[in-house]
Amino acid sequence: MRSRTESLFKDSLILSIGDLGSKLLIFALVPFFTFYLSSVEYGKLDLIQVTITLLIPLITLSVYEATLRFVLDGENAKVVFSNGAIVIVLGVIFSGLCLVIYSILMGVPDFYYLVFFVFCLNMFYIYLLNFCRSLKKLKLYALNSLLYSVSLFVGVIFLVGHFQYGLHGFFIANIISYLFSLAHLFRGINIRSYLSLKVLNFNTIIQMLSYSLPLMPNSLMWWIINASSRYLILFYLGTSFNGLFAVSSKLSGIIAVFNSIFFKAWQLSAIEHKDSKDSGKYNLVAFQYFSSFIFLLVSILIIIVKPLFSTLGEEYIKAWKYTPLLLIAVVFSSLSSFLGTNYIVNKNTKDIFYTSLIGAGVTLVLNVLLIPIMGLYGVGFSSIAGFLTMSIIRWRSIVAYKKETKTLHTILLNLISVSIITIITYLTIPLYFSVFLYILGLMIMIKINRKFIFFILAVLKKILEKLVRRY
Repeated sequence: MRSRTESLFKDSLILSIGDLGSKLLIFALVPFFTFYLSSVEYGKLDLIQVTITLLIPLITLSVYEATLRFVLDGENAKVVFSNGAIVIVLGVIFSGLCLVIYSILMGVPDFYYLVFFVFCLNMFYIYLLNFCRSLKKLKLYALNSLLYSVSLFVGVIFLVGHFQYGLHGFFIANIISYLFSLAHLFRGINIRSYLSLKVLNFNTIIQMLSYSLPLMPNSLMWWIINASSRYLILFYLGTSFNGLFAVSSKLSGIIAVFNSIFFKAWQLSAIEHKDSKDSGKYNLVAFQYFSSFIFLLVSILIIIVKPLFSTLGEEYIKAWKYTPLLLIAVVFSSLSSFLGTNYIVNKNTKDIFYTSLIGAGVTLVLNVLLIPIMGLYGVGFSSIAGFLTMSIIRWRSIVAYKKETKTLHTILLNLISVSIITIITYLTIPLYFSVFLYILGLMIMIKINRKFIFFILAVLKKILEKLVRRY
């Protein structure tokens, strides 16, 4: 089991090179955006990106999830890829027809045609990335993620900064980056060998959609939890507050990147070993290590939030106040996502939807109640409540986890420690005293999560020893 856990860590490490490296580049653009874009423009950009995130699983019917799962289960890769690609193409055609009809009836600015082009390229990009993962070409996946981000970074610097094209420049840079990345994936995967009209089969498409369609409402529920707040902020507080919220949520976005990296590796591992005798124990150990990592990372981010936000434009500095709550919310988001993987592995997609529906309902109701009263703080508390509810329900529904009081005890201690660190962040006290309290808090968290830390050090030691022997 230890070798499987180490393999999971190594896969996560490979994926992190691409995903984390790429997201750090994008995160590095935040001060740049806050300088060249007003809070209104930044709020509009964030709203567009969130809407694209909502529409992609709806238009593609989440078929990329089925492609990943079917290939991992040993189905013919050419058959799966070709039939899934047809669904993507039909989604693009449908989206184009909707845009044309709406344009004729209502009229749309030219700017939205750029957004549509980005949307279409994004659908193909996500589909190819999932297929790349299903083939376990993780190094290609990591390299491609970096290629996309570097080209986007350079494009934004020139088009938004040097030429000052504003939002138009951002989306043009996106288009160029997607084209570069898609060309790289086409060559790296050798798409020609997997694409054939001869293997198209209506029954195969139906089988794939029978798996992916229940995941589509789940994606909608996640959007309600993560993105409905943007529209409610827009309604109650205005576009400028949406810009502040977009900036304050960037650090929690880093956690989402780590989640994405881990879950991509974890999904491959969990599906591959789902029939092993000790799969329950393996899942529990992975959950313990994952929760330790998330709590440690969140505590560090909360500590650096104030000095980090002081580097932003004057209009955005106060956004730090809302970040700690969003970081705590993403802890429970992470835990509920991990627990949800058990449903994916067992193809129990109905329970994913059911638990997500409850969490989304709690978040939406509290957002409506709290945002008018507490402003952006209300979003943080609503998100915490929604994801906490979802985590509790999923934990209780999984038989293997029900009696794990030791794991629950560790999570509770971590939560108390992170809460104390958060309170320190909001206190107005001398710098030397806050530094002392932060160090004390981190030492306590290191003691709580020492098992995970020793494991990471042992794996890193093995990797370094292999590198030394090789070179």
